[in-house]
Amino acid sequence: MNSTVLLTDYAWPDDSIERGIVEDAGMRLVSGPATPSSAEAIEALALEHQPAAIMTCWAPVSANAIAASAGLEIVARLGVGLDNIAVEAATSRGIWVTNVPDYCVEEVSDHAVGFALAWTRGIVLFDREVRAGSWNPSGAKLRRLSELTCGIVGFGRIGRATARKLAAFGCRLLAFDPHITGEPSGVQPVSLEALLSQSDVVVVHAPLTGATRHLINRKRIALMRPGSLLINVSRGGVVDTEAVIEALEGGRISGVALDVLETEPSVPLRLLAQSGAIITPHVAFSSDASLRELRERAAEDVVRVLKGQKPQQPRNSPVPRNGGGGGGMNTVSRPIGAVVGASPDPKLDAFLVSKGLAGADETARWSALAGGVSSDIWRADLPGRSLCVKRALAKLKVSADWQAPVSRNAYEWAWMLFAVEHCPDNVPRPLAHDPEAGLFAMSFLEPAQHHVWKDQLLAGEVSSETAAAVGRLVGRLHAASAGQARLAKTFDTRDNFYALRIEPYLIATAKVHAPVAGRLTDLAQRTAAAQIALVHGDVSPKNILVGPRGPVLLDAECAWFGDPAFDLAFCLNHLLLKCLPLDARRSELMSAFAALAEAYCAELNWESRAALEARAADLLPGLLLARVDGKSPVEYLTDEQQRDHVRSFAVPLLRQPVTQLSDISERWLRSFR
Repeated sequence: MNSTVLLTDYAWPDDSIERGIVEDAGMRLVSGPATPSSAEAIEALALEHQPAAIMTCWAPVSANAIAASAGLEIVARLGVGLDNIAVEAATSRGIWVTNVPDYCVEEVSDHAVGFALAWTRGIVLFDREVRAGSWNPSGAKLRRLSELTCGIVGFGRIGRATARKLAAFGCRLLAFDPHITGEPSGVQPVSLEALLSQSDVVVVHAPLTGATRHLINRKRIALMRPGSLLINVSRGGVVDTEAVIEALEGGRISGVALDVLETEPSVPLRLLAQSGAIITPHVAFSSDASLRELRERAAEDVVRVLKGQKPQQPRNSPVPRNGGGGGGMNTVSRPIGAVVGASPDPKLDAFLVSKGLAGADETARWSALAGGVSSDIWRADLPGRSLCVKRALAKLKVSADWQAPVSRNAYEWAWMLFAVEHCPDNVPRPLAHDPEAGLFAMSFLEPAQHHVWKDQLLAGEVSSETAAAVGRLVGRLHAASAGQARLAKTFDTRDNFYALRIEPYLIATAKVHAPVAGRLTDLAQRTAAAQIALVHGDVSPKNILVGPRGPVLLDAECAWFGDPAFDLAFCLNHLLLKCLPLDARRSELMSAFAALAEAYCAELNWESRAALEARAADLLPGLLLARVDGKSPVEYLTDEQQRDHVRSFAVPLLRQPVTQLSDISERWLRSFR
């Protein structure tokens, strides 16, 4: 009997509880990284270990991951929501899907009531002011909670617990839920519109489904009482963040208290600027007791199923296999990246035909390619030709419920059109675009002729000629775009850039390094405010192919009309960091650093070299520190000694910045002596 259990990720210090329950049952636990991996990485783990059970916290368990293990019997969610699991795929293959729906009822309802108290008593606002040196007891409008009307949107287990707790304060209680039957004691069921118009405090406890996405939208927020409070402790996508920000800015409502965001883990700058916003980092579910209960119950259901029993917390009705009940052998297994033949989605074939890229009588053979967290990428082979198709994902492959409009890849498409006009040999050729579907097609570049620069560098192949070519390419694109009002309008993507670059790198690192938090915040604000040229946003060796006609830039989803110094510093940062694992290549890497910087600066025609170089030199130590202690640490710094080396170098430079890139490279080399 297959008894391997794969734990894809976990949001706690170790896997001791899961391991104890699984191993006490005579089974084997294999743990992935604590930090959630991409869908492709989970698929590879499933293919490698062939588990009978998958336990997942935030990591995506795709249809491919479910298909990859021939003996899979159960996918267990360490949580409540199932939006990171391909439930239909599991059901069709006779595989159980479970969760733990009631482990955090008290915690989430406590959090909601805590938000209400913090707002009515001005606790957060007063705390901020006192810490800032102000003692102003009249600085907030305080309210008596017992005199307020509180409306609860979603009246399941958690909604009812919140009502019970608010009732103890003497509030008038309203509730909206399509599934309410009868009239709960002390709570008046009403329509959503009536609830919003009558409530001083609105608490959202609704699950995220197709029907509830942006349930609280601009139109419904307009119904809310002036000066009211909106609390969301459910899922970020239930509330339209942009509409909330507009309501705060316009004074329609006086406060929001959010434990979840549709953009999490990033927080929009405009929301952070609102004094009436209270934000916590998706922790409403958490306590020592709730996490222990969650982990134990999820693991116990896994053991039940692998012993041939029915789980206690099933969330599907698996299709019976071989005449038996749910659970059984999955006979389809496919290596990741293998040619799959038929299209993974008929819409992809229709896209090729509608854009004239394939004839109606032609059949494409599709292969999944390695991609980032925000897109699926395929190679489509047609008779005598191949091309590449990229589709933006509505839900990103990250731990959080991170939803994004698929139309965002229009920015990458627009960047490619700009780049191919000015440097046609250095970007995949754009072929066709469907903005509504979030799809575009581009030329396929043969791997045998186009090598990933990161792979070359980590293999010790360091070429100053390649580095100079990269510097020239980036400089030429910046020079062609600088000061162009049309591009500034097209790429007014500051919120997107903040969410993908400023917050995960600079703001997140500031929270770890309090002594230099002010400097990092200043760098973030200065960079976010710049509007100079079209910035790629991810000029790193992993996104650069070294081809027969020079470097090729990929993956411009972060494209933004901002500070070109960011691209220069972002790329140079990788050459510095690679000196740690490649100690025998430090001299060559520093030569490549100088060659890239000089070639880039030779293209400068929009501002002085001194001004741009000073900003890049100012950014570099912040980016160095971010790749150790931010939200996207580099994977090749494998021990704490290497990370401490970065910290001991970067922090003093943040305190006493330099203005020339050569000063940084010289000091970096000296730091190893």
